[in-house]
Amino acid sequence: MEAQFNKGRYAEIGYFYSDSAAMIGNKVEVVGKDDLLAYWSKFENAHEWKIENIQITVINNSTVLQRGYSNISFYQGATLQTARSIFSLVWIKTKEGWKILLDHFSPR
Repeated sequence: MEAQFNKGRYAEIGYFYSDSAAMIGNKVEVVGKDDLLAYWSKFENAHEWKIENIQITVINNSTVLQRGYSNISFYQGATLQTARSIFSLVWIKTKEGWKILLDHFSPR
């Protein structure tokens, strides 16, 4: 995800989500793969995304919990800003591979 973002392929991030995935955050609720693809494709003036994992927990053979910090740098006019958040991702194993079922984030 981070690599795709940093290459400017923002819409590609939506493909990491399952068909029924939900993203929930501060004033954000996006449900379903189509809406997640649209959400990520709107990023403009982005500079860099850095993810720092706090913990990755294997729940069972088909479910993993990932927790960490997210820092997305972007330009607002000529000024570089950084949106910092803490996140939790629930990954599930699907026929297409590992996909995000739930993405929750909060500003920090």
